[in-house]
Amino acid sequence: MKLVSVVIIGLAWFGLSFCAPVTETPELPIPVPLETPSPETGARSKQTSLDPALVIEGKSVGQISLGDSFADVTTILPFRKNYDEIHDKGIFKYSDGTVDICAKVLYRNAVGPKDDFNFSIYFDDDDRVIQIEGSSSRYHLRNNISYGDKLPDVAKKYRDAQVYVLRGSGGSSSIAGKDLVYIFDEQSGIAFEFRYSRQSKARKLDRFVVFPPGHQFLPETCVTVPQSFNRISLEEAEAELTN
Repeated sequence: MKLVSVVIIGLAWFGLSFCAPVTETPELPIPVPLETPSPETGARSKQTSLDPALVIEGKSVGQISLGDSFADVTTILPFRKNYDEIHDKGIFKYSDGTVDICAKVLYRNAVGPKDDFNFSIYFDDDDRVIQIEGSSSRYHLRNNISYGDKLPDVAKKYRDAQVYVLRGSGGSSSIAGKDLVYIFDEQSGIAFEFRYSRQSKARKLDRFVVFPPGHQFLPETCVTVPQSFNRISLEEAEAELTN
C-alpha cells in the first residue's frame, strides 16, 4: 500500500461529502440567471429561461457551466460564510513516487426546501470550472433521467457507459457500508453517482456530474489512497446488494 510522504496541501479529501443540515434557517431563493459567454465577444448574454434544475451533458448543471470563472460562479451563487466552503488544490505524494492532484473546489450546501441544491464545483489553475457535481431532488436531464432513479434504469439509457465502484467510500452508516457506484460516459461528459438506499434496498441516483466531453472522469477530480476506482459490471454492482 502506498504511504503519504508529504503533507497534504489543503484539507484531506477522502470521501468528502459536505451536507450541513441547518434548522430554522431562512429559505434562500433559487439562484438568479447570469449572463452566459458569447462565442464572439466572450461577454455574457442573458438566458433568463435557463432551468435551474436542468443538467446538460458536457455543459452545465443548472446555471453553472463548464468554463465559468470563479467570479461568474460566486455571482450566480453568492458565497455564504456560514454554509459554504472553499478548499485549495491538494497535492498527494506517495512513497513510490506517484502523485495525485485534486482540483480547487467550492462546496455549496443546501439550507432549505426552496434551496435544496448541493454543489461541488471544481476549478483549474486559471479558476475556470472543469467539473460540476450537483445533488437536488429537482435535477433532471432532457432524456428524463432524474434524481432517485435506480442504477439499472439509468444504465439502459447509456448502454456504452462504464460502471465503476469507488472502493472504500462506503464507510457511512447511512449507506450501510455499500460503496458508491458510478455510471459515466466520457464522450458525452456525464456521470451519475449512486448511493445505497436503506429504504428501497437499492442504489439510487444521488449526484449528477458534468465534465468536458472526451476527458477522463474521476469523482471529485481525483481518487486518493486508500480509496480506489475500479471498473465492474452492472451485474456485479447489483450482486453486491445481496451480499
